[in-house]
Amino acid sequence: MFHPSPKNVSPEGKSVSVTFYLKPLKTNATESSIMTRIVYGRKKVELGTGLRIPTFTWIDKRQESRSSNLINRRLLQIKNEIYDAKL
Repeated sequence: MFHPSPKNVSPEGKSVSVTFYLKPLKTNATESSIMTRIVYGRKKVELGTGLRIPTFTWIDKRQESRSSNLINRRLLQIKNEIYDAKL
């Protein structure tokens, strides 16, 4: 299994960074969508993951859910897919 390092540098010298954050839902004040921010070189893209969680269960510093191992595994899978695509 590929475990990316914090500074994953490609042969072209461009690094990639993947972070997750919450975007509050307009229709439900207690839930949020999990978004991902990808920075490659100096370009930034923000995409939805299709995942929603109760806002109070999110650990911002660790970028994961404190209550759902399934969501945490999916976030890790998404991150690994992004790093694999970069390679």
